[in-house]
Parts: sequence; structure tokens; C-alpha cells
Amino acid sequence: MIPGALLAELDSVSGIVSRPAEPMTRHTTLRVGGTAELWIVAETAEAVARVASLCKAHGTKLNYFGASHVLVRDGGLEGVWLRLGSVGLGVHEVEEGIEVGASHPVAALHAWMCSNDVPPIPYLKGRSGTVLEAYQAGLLAAWVSYCVVLRGTRVTSLPPEKHSEKQPLLRLGLLRTPRPVEEAQGQLRLLPEQIQALGMPGRIVDDPPNEDAALLIREAGLCGVRLRGARIGHIESNAMINLGESTESDLWLLIQMIRDRVRLHSGIRLQPSLRRLGSGKVHHG
Repeated sequence: MIPGALLAELDSVSGIVSRPAEPMTRHTTLRVGGTAELWIVAETAEAVARVASLCKAHGTKLNYFGASHVLVRDGGLEGVWLRLGSVGLGVHEVEEGIEVGASHPVAALHAWMCSNDVPPIPYLKGRSGTVLEAYQAGLLAAWVSYCVVLRGTRVTSLPPEKHSEKQPLLRLGLLRTPRPVEEAQGQLRLLPEQIQALGMPGRIVDDPPNEDAALLIREAGLCGVRLRGARIGHIESNAMINLGESTESDLWLLIQMIRDRVRLHSGIRLQPSLRRLGSGKVHHG
């Protein structure tokens, strides 16, 4: 339960839009999930910091909703959930290179770089997903010069090696030319097609080592299989389609069916790519 005093103070914060009992079907790519107890969209870095400060003062955890390709449980999300508005979008030039919002589509970033005579980053052309997802997949490692993050109750810039995954990412500073990045000890050098597939948005299960999850699903005879309101893709088998009125429980049951059938067919255990958020108990806002 969110303290009433916190709700009253949040109403006076400029640069945010707050909505109680916000349906998460509006904010997830698979259009499933219950409601968020309090949903806040912050348009400025100052608003982000102010919301964080108020939540801390009232002893309320501030949750960050970054990527939309997640499974929000049918019971919804308890507490305060923050999503970036315009502060997480847009591209502009800075002294060392460019700065881009974490929520900015990577395909739009690639197009901006091409139209502004900035050498484009490989593997971003035509790619779906956001800058945040590409960053988390490691595709931007050689280009990142600094991270603009929420650290406690302050928005600050940090070098990438100092950035923790627990610190919400607002924006990234990118170099015009990549710097050398040392490979981890014993790590194999990836082929271009493997790099292209890293953290591919839309996937429902991860590729096992030296295997293609989509091929394993296809070989198990699961292409196009339907369960209630959800269906496995006909062409891209490592994807799910919400046919309408599907619930998170339906999609999760379909993922479990994929794991069980593939394990019986090939002996390989697949791991879900989709992160589950929220409570299994239905709340009524």
C-alpha cells in the first residue's frame, strides 16, 4: 500500500504524469499483465530525481520499468513504477560524440547516425528494441563513454564500468569511433551472425550453447501451436503471438510446454528470455 502522504506530494511534482491502477497491457509488447498500483512517467531528469527522493523519504521502493518485452503477471505490479518519458528519448551531439536516451529505438538511432554523417554502429540497422536492450546485450560496449543514471536520489553521469544494473539508465554517451574492448578470459570470439542475435528483442527463450532455440522448437513440431489465446510463431518459432484476450498465465504455460517438449525431443533444457514481474495474486484497483 502506497502512503497517502506520498501520493499527495507526488501530485505536486512537475514533469511527471501519474496514473493509479494502470493496465500493463498498454506497456508490454505481448499486451498482457495486470495493473500497476501507481504508474509514473517522468519527462525530465529533475522529475526522476524528485520522485526518487520522495519515495525514499516515505520508505517506499521505487521500481523502474525499462524494457517492455517482459511478462507482467496477471496479479499486476505492487508499489510505484517509473517509466521514462522524453528524458529517455532523443539523440543529440555532444563534445565526444552523441548522447541518446535509453528508451530510444535502436533503428532510429542508426537512421540518425547515417543522416548526420556519424559512423553507424554495426548490427543496429533494422534491429528492433531500444538502446537499453542493445546496451544490456553488450552491443554498445565499445562505444559507451558514460552512463546517465539514477544513483540513489540523484541523476548523475558515471563511466560504464561504474554503472550497476540496479541503477536505472536514463541516457548513454556514445563515442564516434569504438575503443578496444578486452575480451573476457577464455571467451570465444563471436561471429557476426552471433553478435547480431545477442539479446534479440522478441525472443521467448535463449539459445543454448552451440544451438539454435528456434530450430529446436521447430524440430519438436511446435511451430504454430496454439494454447488458449497464445500461439507460437509459424515462421519465427522463437516468438509468441497474443491472438487477443490472452493472459500472462496463458503465455507462461505455453513457454513451459515449449521447454517440456524440447527437453523430451532433444534432451536440451531451454531457459526463458522473458523476465516475469509482479504478483501471482490478483489485486483489484
